[in-house]
Amino acid sequence: MSGTLANGKVGGLALSPDEQKLYAAYWTDSSSEPIGVYSTSSYSLIEPVTMSYGTCHGGVAVSNDGRYIYTPSYYQGVLSRFDTYNSNSRTDLPAGEWPSWIYKSPDGTKLIAFSGKDGRPYDMGNDRIYVYDISNETFSTIGSIQMPDEPRVSGAFSNDGKYIYVPTYQRQSATARLYEVSIVGPLEINRYLEFSGNGLQDVAGNYDSLFVSDSVNQKIWMIDKATWSITDSIDLSFQPNRVVLHPDGQNLFVAGDGIISVFDITTKSLKSSLTNIPSVINNIVLTQDGSLAYVSYVSGDIGGGIAIISVSEPAIAATVDIDPDTLNLQSKGKWITCYISFPVDVNVEDVNSNTVLLNGTIKADWTWVDEEVQVIMAKFSRSAVQAMLQPGLVELSVSGKLNNGTGFQGKDTITVINQGNPCTKCPAGMVWVYINDPGVSGHEGFTGEMSKYETTNSQYCQFLNAALAFGDITVSGNNVLGASGSNSGEDFVGQVYYNLAGPGYTDYGATNGGATRIHYSGGVFSVDSGFENHPVTYVSWYGATAFCNYYGYRLPTEWEWQAVDDFNGSYTYGCGTSINNSIANYVDSIHPDGTTIVGAFGTYGYGLCDMAGNVWEWTSSLWDSPQYALRGGCWSYPDYGCSVSFRYNCVPGYESFGFGFRVCR
Repeated sequence: MSGTLANGKVGGLALSPDEQKLYAAYWTDSSSEPIGVYSTSSYSLIEPVTMSYGTCHGGVAVSNDGRYIYTPSYYQGVLSRFDTYNSNSRTDLPAGEWPSWIYKSPDGTKLIAFSGKDGRPYDMGNDRIYVYDISNETFSTIGSIQMPDEPRVSGAFSNDGKYIYVPTYQRQSATARLYEVSIVGPLEINRYLEFSGNGLQDVAGNYDSLFVSDSVNQKIWMIDKATWSITDSIDLSFQPNRVVLHPDGQNLFVAGDGIISVFDITTKSLKSSLTNIPSVINNIVLTQDGSLAYVSYVSGDIGGGIAIISVSEPAIAATVDIDPDTLNLQSKGKWITCYISFPVDVNVEDVNSNTVLLNGTIKADWTWVDEEVQVIMAKFSRSAVQAMLQPGLVELSVSGKLNNGTGFQGKDTITVINQGNPCTKCPAGMVWVYINDPGVSGHEGFTGEMSKYETTNSQYCQFLNAALAFGDITVSGNNVLGASGSNSGEDFVGQVYYNLAGPGYTDYGATNGGATRIHYSGGVFSVDSGFENHPVTYVSWYGATAFCNYYGYRLPTEWEWQAVDDFNGSYTYGCGTSINNSIANYVDSIHPDGTTIVGAFGTYGYGLCDMAGNVWEWTSSLWDSPQYALRGGCWSYPDYGCSVSFRYNCVPGYESFGFGFRVCR
């Protein structure tokens, strides 16, 4: 333990965004120092934030810009906001009866307050969760949710920030519950798990799992977020209360009375323990690099303070470059890409790729090690990252471990914008079909809207002209390339989107079948007359995905595609239980241009066209990195390629006379 600061019963803790200040909320009936503001460099009190009434409270939070401090007043039933730019002027909002702990959402736009913490064995009907809007300079109540039980302590949110996980104490029952509560859209309980013994205390989480402390059973329960089930547990020799996940995403801090133990969440093994912490631990806050822990505690009726614990030596300093440098929250791309390099004495082969995390919670979807240039490329789910971001300059951290257990961490700052689509008109002829299909057994289904038709030459031409105007593409010889423009071109800078000179293929009754039909002259893209409504060909996976990003669409995964294609499992082909040349365009259909006008063979299944034949359709699914899956067959491929289960693949930069795509949203 490195030292202590503060004097009194300390509840909640929060660090300022720059980590130069530590805010401590006291459990007190005095208005003299309900919040202490401490310097993290000198460990000295800078100033107290006072209230004009006696109060007893426990939680504290700080706005993303560091301007506002939030804390609940236990006896007055309000949530107070203090403006540090304006002499700590206070604004109050109702917070129910006995509000205690508060939590800020991952993106910093919402504040969650738990009320009803009265400790009574009987139900007074005052157990509620309040949700507040604190985006920008807003301070308003969004709504509240009546809870069946008394909320305990929780700061764990879902990956997309839509849910908070709340352990509760059932007043007249021998069981406790962990609730998943919606804080976006309808405020409501989504689902819950029950536990025997009524001892749930706290919950922490990473991208995949939740870790729930249970003081009665002396366990840490490990919950799979996706299946909403208990997958494992860590047995303890003490009664746990607080749990906090280290920024490395691997080490779980578990606190009990006078003890903090650290466990590896993969092996469940005990790594270390500290037993000289005084009495009851209320809160643990870790610095972003995970090198220091601030621990608030209570000792006796009036005693307590904050312990400062050196967690470990600072991690290896990695150099991190996150792309895109400017991230548009309106963009619907699949990944955020990160390039990680190390000091010369660290070999990238020594990195455990399974430990790479963004902001300590989001696992890399996949990693690739370039031994020659000593760089690791990691791709993270774009939707998961965007869920925690707000417009402005945002610092993101990437951490992980070497195979010997040594940690590394690096940071990069990106610009986050939230600009709507710059085009005033989406592609002409888009027709959407709503579909809800549970999917193939063992794989995801599809719920949403899918385009009735394959994307046409006319629609892709419209995209190219719009993207060119905004600097999202460039033309180099016969290739259209991605460029770093004002909308979403930064996704694939320098990658080939479209081949302007694709010759097509002559065979199976076609002459130059599937040839390029979009051309570029005088700064404008145009389509050959008569081919406007043929499916676009010679488009790469990059080009198909860029089209989606530009308009806010996406490519379906290959299993979503199959869920739609097999029409509730009853189809063998995308056109029914059998196939012939009169109902689908595949080999020997004898069409002089190879491709045919989209929809020429009518609708099948859910009302979509050309799910069998015409062109292969890119999906968003990796087959085997770096190859992506295509589905559906094409005009020059045998009938078995049109079966609902047939899978084709190719590298993302390849374009062909038989490659096109369909979009969904």
